[in-house]
Amino acid sequence: FYDVQSYRNPMPQPHYEIVSGRVHTRSLEIHIVDHCNLRCHACCSLSPYLPNWYIDPIELERDLQLARGALAPEYLKLVGGEPLLHPDLDGCLSVARRAAIAPVVSVTTNGFLLPRVSDRFWQLTQALTISLYPRPRLSDETISLVERRASEHGIPVNWKQQGEFVDMDLDAP
Repeated sequence: FYDVQSYRNPMPQPHYEIVSGRVHTRSLEIHIVDHCNLRCHACCSLSPYLPNWYIDPIELERDLQLARGALAPEYLKLVGGEPLLHPDLDGCLSVARRAAIAPVVSVTTNGFLLPRVSDRFWQLTQALTISLYPRPRLSDETISLVERRASEHGIPVNWKQQGEFVDMDLDAP
């Protein structure tokens, strides 16, 4: 026997505050690429199975302006796939900052491509989340570089351990 009311609505619904006519949320994630430089077996973004794709910064700007009319997130997160594969990553970061939809623009990455990002990347990024996989492991040199560059620019880094992604290099779906 179960209560029909609790079955229909088993958990209390979150309450979102309205700020200046916009729904206030913790974050808004924008996938700026679908593909990735890793092929994790349990990828929640399905990146190993998707073709190379990235958003045009002009489309990103349009989408953010539309979203800005309804949403007021604390963080705007540029994600993927692997966002550092975007050929105009700095352009996307510039658009995200100009859109002023959120006080903080963050990038979520696996970190492997951080040694080759531009100085402008470090100037435009306001927060960084780096997924740390057991295999392949991010090198100590890359970790040191990230810590140094982030510190130079006052960027908080969230080192996110990913212990469940241990099967890599898929040959087929």
